Amino acid sequence: MFQIHLNEIPDDGREWQLTRQSGELNQILGDLIQDSSYLAEFMIRPLDAGTYELTGTIKTTLPEDCSRCGLDFKWPVNERFRELLIPEIPPERNSQYAKANHISDHNNEGPSVGGGG
Repeated sequence: MFQIHLNEIPDDGREWQLTRQSGELNQILGDLIQDSSYLAEFMIRPLDAGTYELTGTIKTTLPEDCSRCGLDFKWPVNERFRELLIPEIPPERNSQYAKANHISDHNNEGPSVGGGG
């Protein structure tokens, strides 16, 4: 299984280029893209207080069925991503948090944030 140890990333960051030939994500992506080729290029860079920035792109195709004619085709995927990886902070016993009331309240600009466990 492909793992990245964040504590081993240098201060100026580290880049990865993963493909079907290098094989790191073949098993992980297998259910989604089957035997399609892929190219995942990304960089992880440490920020302050144990936070990391993950930026990159993924290019591949997804096997799909046309809902109109029923023929199989390959749906092209060429996506950019930018995420913040933030260490999980255990909530205090009497803590509260705020969240968006509805998905339409979300602003999809800027990075996403993922917590670690």
